[in-house]
Amino acid sequence: KRRMTVSGKSATALNRYISLLNNLLSWSYEYGYTFNLVKVSPFKEKQSKRDPENEYLEASELKDVLDQLEGTMHYHVCKFMSLTGCRIGEATALTLSDIDEKYIHITKAWHVSQGISTPKTDSSFRDIYIQPELHKFLAEYKKWRLEYMMAYNIRTDLLFFNNKGNYMTENALLLKLRKLESPKHLHPHIFRHTHTALLAEQGVSLDAIARRLGHSNSDVTKQIYFHVTKKLKKLDEDALDKVS
Repeated sequence: KRRMTVSGKSATALNRYISLLNNLLSWSYEYGYTFNLVKVSPFKEKQSKRDPENEYLEASELKDVLDQLEGTMHYHVCKFMSLTGCRIGEATALTLSDIDEKYIHITKAWHVSQGISTPKTDSSFRDIYIQPELHKFLAEYKKWRLEYMMAYNIRTDLLFFNNKGNYMTENALLLKLRKLESPKHLHPHIFRHTHTALLAEQGVSLDAIARRLGHSNSDVTKQIYFHVTKKLKKLDEDALDKVS
């Protein structure tokens, strides 16, 4: 661990390596390659204060990001997450059969290290209602998807995929986002937070948002929700100040 600390990587990144190492050590013990079960303790991660305003994209910021991604598979998956609140692992695990005329059925997630697995928590199993704008997006995307598959000679049931027809990785999307210009720190999860902000702006209750996101409890969701509603209240008060 002493050598790892001089690598310059964050505690979060180092803990990913430690988790893989601990899995290997457990496997070695289970199959008799080692006789003592040894575990490496993780690094303590610093808890930084998060500014809700930087956790999501405003409508104009979202449009600017999507404009820079126009014509790519990344454009569609980012827009999809903004319209549904899906996590990236949930979105990339979806197949066409997971979607009907009314709902998107979230029953699984995909990660590079785990492959297909169950969603993050029990409350993550959910049906996401397809609102009119999302319905229109899916209809247009499915046409684009067929053209994309023909262009790259791809056969797959996955809803989103890379140019080889395989699962789209979170890291590939992250690398793409880092090349874009934006006042916010872009990462795949910001589109899920953006969905929270969009719903809050439309007056959707916190409980309804939590159910749509598959949250039993989330401090970030609450912070964004209350930040947006507080901002809207201030706009209302500013408008009332002009009434005479």
